Formats: sequence, C-alpha cells, structure tokens
Amino acid sequence: MLSTAVGALPSYFCSFLLSAVLGFAMAPYIIVALQNVQKGRHPIRGCLPAAHVAQKRGVPSMGGIIILLPCVLSTAVFGDLHSQDIWVILATLAPFAILGGVDDYLKFTKQDTKGVGLGVKLFAQLFMTSAALIFLSHNSSDFTSTHIFSKDLIDLGWVYVPFAYIVVVGSSNSVNLTDGLDGLAIVPVMTSATALGITGHLSLQLGTEAIGATNANIPIFCAALVGSALSFLWFNAHPAKVFMGDLGSLSIGASLGLMSVMLKCELIYAIAGSVFVAEALSTMAQVAYCRLTKGRKIFLVAPVHHHFEKAGLKEATIVTRAWVIAVVSFVISLAVIIYVHR
Repeated sequence: MLSTAVGALPSYFCSFLLSAVLGFAMAPYIIVALQNVQKGRHPIRGCLPAAHVAQKRGVPSMGGIIILLPCVLSTAVFGDLHSQDIWVILATLAPFAILGGVDDYLKFTKQDTKGVGLGVKLFAQLFMTSAALIFLSHNSSDFTSTHIFSKDLIDLGWVYVPFAYIVVVGSSNSVNLTDGLDGLAIVPVMTSATALGITGHLSLQLGTEAIGATNANIPIFCAALVGSALSFLWFNAHPAKVFMGDLGSLSIGASLGLMSVMLKCELIYAIAGSVFVAEALSTMAQVAYCRLTKGRKIFLVAPVHHHFEKAGLKEATIVTRAWVIAVVSFVISLAVIIYVHR
C-alpha cells in the first residue's frame, strides 16, 4: 500500500493531485466524445424558463465520467486494494453509475426526460444498496449503531436498517435532483466529501469506532473525489460545456451516503450536504402537497433551485448562493466533527 510508505496526509494530497490532473487531462477528450455520440440530443424539461432551455440545448450529459474515472484510478494507486472497505465503495459506485448511464442514454436516444422509469430506478437502487448494507452488516458487530454528535455509539437496533437505506438511496437521488444548474451540485459534493474525508482521518487517528476506519481508504477516496470534482467544475461552470448527468450524480450521491454509513457520521453528512437535503425536501414537499390538494403547488417548479430560476433570479446568483450555503454548512459540520472527536 503506497499510503503506508509516504504517510497518511501526503497520500491524501497525492490522491487529490493525481485525480485533479487526470481530470483536467481527460475532460476535453471526453467532452468531444460525448458530443459526437449524443449530437446535441440531451433533452431539457419544457417547464423551465425559455432562456434556460435555449442555453442548455446541445450540451452533452454523462460528464460524470470526468469525475469517476480519475477518482477510481487515483484511489487504486494510493489506496489499499487488499482492504474490503475500498471494494464495497467501488462495488456500489459502479452499478449506480451504470444505472445512471442507462438513464442518460435513454433520455438522449428517446428525447424524453423520464429515462428509466421511477419505479425501476428505485427498485434498482434499493437492490444495490441492499448488497452493500448486507456486506457491512456481516463485517461489523456495531452495524446498527451510529454516532449522534458523540464519540460513543448509540445502538438504534432495527430502526437503523431503514435509516441506512434512506441515507444511501436518499443521498443518491438528492445529488441527482441538485444537478440542475451549471456547477450547482459539484461544490456541495466537494464540501461533503471533504467533511467525510476529515471524519475518516480523525476516526483513523483517534480510534473512533467506525466500519471503515481501519485504514486511510475513505479519506484517500474522498481526496480523489474532490480532485476530479474540481477539474469537472472547470468545464461545468456557467456556461457549462458538459453536464454531470445521472451517471455521475446517482453514483457520487450513493458513494457519499455509503461512506457516511461506514463512518457512522450520517448526521454530519446531512449537515455538510444541507444543499442536497434542501433540494430533496423541496421536491418531496411539492409532490406531497400537489397530491393532497389535487394540483396546487408550494413552489413554481421543484426542486427549489428551479423555483428561484422561474421567479426571475439569474442562474449564476442561485448557484453562487448555494455554494455559500455549502461552505457555511461545511464549516458547521467541521465544528461538529471537532466536537465529536475532541
């Protein structure tokens, strides 16, 4: 394991740097390839402002490849491939990416924003999450326990099982919902991954109980994710040259949720990923209220970032304010992390 030789902190930096360099190097070629394959056929929701539809038309999706490929390669170089925890992360990342890729493919080939049906998608997510959670449950005597703003574990019993499903599947779909404006989702991804990486490092150093705290693999993966996400932001910033697509958002969201389960820091992740939480809650509230009132709405459009867009705010303003919220949320989560590991 290379990280053993160079030490934990340098390995995090090297993982970040290699992933970022690979991302910047690969991105132009991947974008051209996606443009050639998709030929401007990525569909845009018709209920959005006309300026939004016109600006996004022709921009290729499935840009999550720019994030995932460098992240996995860098993790393979600096992580411990003999450790089970890295494989459960990658084995979750891959099928969620395939599901998202199929969804993106159906959207641009059929010119339909629905892609994979909601029921099929949810069933697949639950099935893939089950495989990961079953593996974790067989490799930890404290699987049903978690940290609730304390270094001590609290056993939630059977309640933890549906809670873990909500964290992983909810995270996957929340990141997907957030990925609706140029650069909107990627900065909260970076701040959330940084919070999880710091938690993993402190758990490793201080011996805080966690399924994945036996080595530096989670912080190394998080560092690689931040590096490739940074390179992706260069091309995804307004006006975007490429979209993350479901291929990226579903898999990245699932991996973030899974790592929070492995580290027993689900509440810290909820704080750091407050933008994702807000986007998901706005969508659920909209759907529930619409059904209860037979058509009435809380927001002009859900998720909430499209509400602000429909209300007349500029895309850059919405995204920048979301970034501010993400950074403030990260600082709050960092304070909680320090408190828990004091």
